[in-house]
Amino acid sequence: MKHNKGRVNKWFPFWIDKWIFGSTRYELLTPDYDYRGIYMDLMTLSKKDGGFIRANDVTAYRHEQLAGMFCVPIDRLKTCIEMCLRPEIGKLVETSPGIYRIPSTDDYELCDRQYRRKQKELNDMSGQMDFMSENADSIPKDTIPKDSIPTAHPLQIFVSKFPNVSKLKNQLTVEECEKLIRDFDKKKILDILDQMENKADLPKRYVSVYLTVRSWLRREKDASKFPDRASLNLLQKSTGRVQPSKVLCRECDKDVLDSEWDAHMKAHDADSRALTERAGTARGERS
Repeated sequence: MKHNKGRVNKWFPFWIDKWIFGSTRYELLTPDYDYRGIYMDLMTLSKKDGGFIRANDVTAYRHEQLAGMFCVPIDRLKTCIEMCLRPEIGKLVETSPGIYRIPSTDDYELCDRQYRRKQKELNDMSGQMDFMSENADSIPKDTIPKDSIPTAHPLQIFVSKFPNVSKLKNQLTVEECEKLIRDFDKKKILDILDQMENKADLPKRYVSVYLTVRSWLRREKDASKFPDRASLNLLQKSTGRVQPSKVLCRECDKDVLDSEWDAHMKAHDADSRALTERAGTARGERS
């Protein structure tokens, strides 16, 4: 069988259904230990060498090396390898003494064309995030020619890749992008945008990208205080009264009841639309 030796993977596709509903959890689970974690480390290491677990083409890793790399006891590592080599499990094959290969590698590998396309998407996203993390204040504004200043913020460009989010009436301004990046973690902002994109009725229920992102981020932070509804119910029972959930609105620095949040955000949306219309009228009068 021809194995892919020309490509060193920096990432690999993880097939959720195969992992959750496949046989691995039953084959590598014993009454005293769950060996799936060690197998996952072996599989991840194999992706750097076309499915092989080895130091090079002719040299095997010593078990002590692998155990140290994975931070597991050496006896657990040896047991996991022995289990995976069993014919009825077949998670590993030993191609030569001490050199192993995961036989299913080729079945779940992306072809070179798919890998390159996905890698390009990841590189583009990484470049945009690097640009977002730069400190724009480090360069004096008066030293930059006006015609060389970017007309769009990287976060605006990123939002434009989401068709559903782009349907909202009030899109992000440069100032709003900078506020979001200043007040929130960039990864959480991107996660919220992804959640917004997957909400089918988003354009019908929301108007402003900026206010919606802030609202969802605040709700997520508030929800993290209670991992589940049972925790909230337990608190209410222990105190003998219902605790109203409040969220801090950064736009007006007021604590808003969760039950009143939607109306509060709609009021901000109305204010934002009014400001936008007044600014457009002023520009028209000046011209």
